[in-house]
Amino acid sequence: MLQKKFQTSGACDLLCSVDKMSSPDYVANYRLKTNLLKTIALGTFAAAGAATIGDSWVFKHQTLAMSLAFFLGYAGIIFEELLAFNKSGVALLMAVTLWTIHSRAASPDIAVQHLSNSFKEVGEILFFLLGAMAIVEIVKEYQGFKLVTNLISTRNPRRLLWVVGGITFVVSSVLDNLASTIVMVSLLQKLVLDTEQRKFLGAVVVIAANAGGAWTPIGDVTTTMLWINGRISTFRTMQDLFLPSVISLAVPLALMSIFRFSDKGTKEREPLLTSKQMTLLTSEEMAPQGHLVFGIGIGTLLFVPIFKSLTGLPPYLGMLFGLGVLWILTDAIHFDDLEHQNLKVPRALSRVDIQGVLFFLGILLSVGR
Repeated sequence: MLQKKFQTSGACDLLCSVDKMSSPDYVANYRLKTNLLKTIALGTFAAAGAATIGDSWVFKHQTLAMSLAFFLGYAGIIFEELLAFNKSGVALLMAVTLWTIHSRAASPDIAVQHLSNSFKEVGEILFFLLGAMAIVEIVKEYQGFKLVTNLISTRNPRRLLWVVGGITFVVSSVLDNLASTIVMVSLLQKLVLDTEQRKFLGAVVVIAANAGGAWTPIGDVTTTMLWINGRISTFRTMQDLFLPSVISLAVPLALMSIFRFSDKGTKEREPLLTSKQMTLLTSEEMAPQGHLVFGIGIGTLLFVPIFKSLTGLPPYLGMLFGLGVLWILTDAIHFDDLEHQNLKVPRALSRVDIQGVLFFLGILLSVGR
C-alpha cells in the first residue's frame, strides 16, 4: 500500500530511485551535464591562461611563467588517468604555451628563429623514431619476433625470469626501450597465462629494457638524442656503459629471484604453461619469408651507426634508408602474392603509435625551449 501510494503521488521510493538512476535517459542527462561542466571549466581555464599570457607580468617574469606552465603541464601528464586527459594532448598544449610565452616575452621574430633551430633537432629525433617504429611494426606483422619466443623453452618461473631479462636486454640494445617493452610484453601474453606472474615478468621486462637500452646509442631516446647531437660517440659509449648496464640488470634480477622465490615450494616448481600449451605455441608458423624480414629488419637497425660513421650524415637518414630497403623487399616478396597483401608495409604503418610520437613531439619542443 505504501509503495502504491508513493507511485500514485508521483514520488519514488529507494528502489525506484535506483532504477531511475540506471535508466538510459538519466545516464544520458548525467553525461550531458558532466560534459557541459567540463567544457565550462576548460573554457574558463583557457580564458584565464590567455589573459595571463597577455598580461605584462609575463613579459617581466618570463622564466617564472614558463616554469609554472611547465610544472602544470607535467602535472597533467603525471595525473593523466585521474584527470581523464590524454598525455599527448597535454604535452602539445604545454609546448605551444611555452613557446607563446617566449614569443610574448621576447619578440615573434626571435621566437620563430629559436623555434626553427629547436625543430631541426626535434625533427631529426622524430624521423629516427618513426623509422625505427615502422621497422619494428613490419617485423611484428611478419611474426618475426617468434624467433625470440622460440628461445624461451623453459617453463620454470625462476629460470624464465633470467631468460626474459636477458633476451629483453639484448633486444633493447637494438630497438629503443619502449618498442622492446611492447614487443616483450606482447610475447609474455602468449607465454604466461597467470596474471600475477605476467605482471611480475612485465616488471622484469621494464628493468631489462632500460638497462639494455642505456649502453648503445640507438637503445634509448635519451642516448639517441645525445648521439644525434654529437655529444657521445658510438663505440666509446658501448665500451664504457656495457658493464654498468649488465650490473644494473643483474642486481635487481638477483634480488627479485631471491625474494620472489624464497619459498622453495610451489612458486618455483609450478610451470607457467602446460606441455600441450607450449607445443601449440612453438608450432605456430611465421608469415612467409618471416625469417628474412626479421633478419633484414634487425640488420637495418644495426646498420644505422655504421651508416653514420661511413657517411657522416645524420642517423635518421640511415634509419629511413633501412625502412626504404625493408619496404622494397616486402613489396618484392609479395609482388604477385594476392593472398598475403595484408603483409605489405602500409598495413604495418597503420599500427605505428602516432599518439606516442606526438607525445614525444610535445615533450621535446617543451624541453627545447
